Amino acid sequence: MIDLMALYKLNRFQWHLTDTGGWRFEVDSYPALTKEASHRTHKIWREWRRGGSKYLPSDDSNGYGGYYTKEAVREVIKYAAERNITIIPEIEFPGHSDEVLAAYPELSCEGKPYTSGTFCAGNKETYEFMEKILNEVMELFPSQIKNIGGDETGTSSWRKCPKCQALMEDEKMTDVHELHGYIIRKAENIIQAKGRRLAGWDEILHDKLNKESVVLSWSGEAQGIEAARKGYDVVMTPLHYLYIDYFQSSPNTQPFGHDGYATLGKVYSFKPVSNTLNNTGKQHIIGVQGSLWTEWIFDVKHLEYMAFPRTLALSEIAWSPEESRSWDGLRKRVELHLRKLNSMGVNTYTLSCEVEPVMNVDTIKKQLEVSLKCEKLNMEIRYTTDGSVPTISSPLYKNPIVVTDSLRINAASFKNGSVCSSVFTQNYYYHKGIGKNIKVNEKSIGNRILTDGYIGGYTYLDGSWFNFYGDRELTLDLGKEDRINKVMTRWMQLRAGANRSLPESVELLLSDDGINYTSCGIVERQNIPNTPVLQFQNYDFEGSWTARYIRLRIKSGGSMSADEIIVL
Repeated sequence: MIDLMALYKLNRFQWHLTDTGGWRFEVDSYPALTKEASHRTHKIWREWRRGGSKYLPSDDSNGYGGYYTKEAVREVIKYAAERNITIIPEIEFPGHSDEVLAAYPELSCEGKPYTSGTFCAGNKETYEFMEKILNEVMELFPSQIKNIGGDETGTSSWRKCPKCQALMEDEKMTDVHELHGYIIRKAENIIQAKGRRLAGWDEILHDKLNKESVVLSWSGEAQGIEAARKGYDVVMTPLHYLYIDYFQSSPNTQPFGHDGYATLGKVYSFKPVSNTLNNTGKQHIIGVQGSLWTEWIFDVKHLEYMAFPRTLALSEIAWSPEESRSWDGLRKRVELHLRKLNSMGVNTYTLSCEVEPVMNVDTIKKQLEVSLKCEKLNMEIRYTTDGSVPTISSPLYKNPIVVTDSLRINAASFKNGSVCSSVFTQNYYYHKGIGKNIKVNEKSIGNRILTDGYIGGYTYLDGSWFNFYGDRELTLDLGKEDRINKVMTRWMQLRAGANRSLPESVELLLSDDGINYTSCGIVERQNIPNTPVLQFQNYDFEGSWTARYIRLRIKSGGSMSADEIIVL
């Protein structure tokens, strides 16, 4: 991977060496980290999580895992440096540390293994551990920047811990989250005392963060922009664009991945330096990072497949001026480089022939515009609107297809007269609910997501899915009484990463006054198989009603994602 990074001018390798999955490098001060927390009971991450997330001694023949000796780490650092690549280690504090607390449970609030993944903020031994580990890391890694993570830190143990509560009282803290900032400042002091710089994910951003520290913006662009405006150096790696452990085509056609969706085009569309920043703010965007987490990666070939060709798009957005970038140009270059990489034995993803839609909702003209695209260059897209399967004699797609009421679009890609893709099929509606307000359990969420007209795609993270957990009531206000013949909702079932489940049932209730509701039926979850990674199910109601208020009573299936509420 270092050789391939050097080939494409990627000059920083962030090496994530500690996390829940295991401790991955040798330390002298706490030998149990490698002896007791570098191996686990299962190779496959999701099987390990289902099996209790337990660790095994490193000499247990049933264990899966391993760690790098200090000699091996130095060898990798030297090898990278010879190729102009600096390795930045990531050592997790204060969360994501289940493996540490399994080996040294006295560092947790509970004092017992397998009870928490968060260090005890009120325990002085936590800071002794931090200082010894970080000093060893700084001795081992010559890089200026040291990443301490700082993300996704659970606070439930802090709320109940006498030591943490006592620290809050001594430091006059009023919110438990201030303990997080306290720990980050302790790490800053240790790192800066050696003339180095702390880095962490965007959760470390708070009013007392030292200006020398670096923020990695992972949870979105806004966090990185905010940090840059405040004068912090920022590395942009927002998950929706630059998490390349996400699926890059339909999940049902791909090796297992995390639950997002980031195509080559999505990566290439990212602009690391926002135009909303002034010149001073722009200078604080010091880098861009593709994040490839390996919880869901099974072997090196799988790793290569996820990395390439998306890493090529990453290289261009990192080094090429925005005005010189070209999507068609990238695709031409990618085709050439895929052949080059394959000749080197690299297992790459091949650009897809599948048809994908891009929607635009025009509430002024009261219409939808559906554009059809294909990742692979120089493909013909042919489509039908009469329900038939597209053939080489079907209309050639040239311009966006306009939908003023309802339309079923079937489309496929063709090359040299032969079909190259599966048939894309989708029903589109410009319906009565578009732009109308929604309440969730009587709390208004306005007219976004559920009534914006946009159809959700392959990931519940694309901004078109309404994500929630547990029972809910969704109430749509049409603004006046109207004839209703059909109410439709679409739901996602996903068996990857953060699973999404279908509702147990959806009940339709209608009202004229928003007070008295009449039930108009219940749709139960279908008994669909769990084998495919991604599936969708419609919960539809047909009838002849007059009402102003439409209520959907959702019986929980767990973590759920709902698409547009369509009213006809």
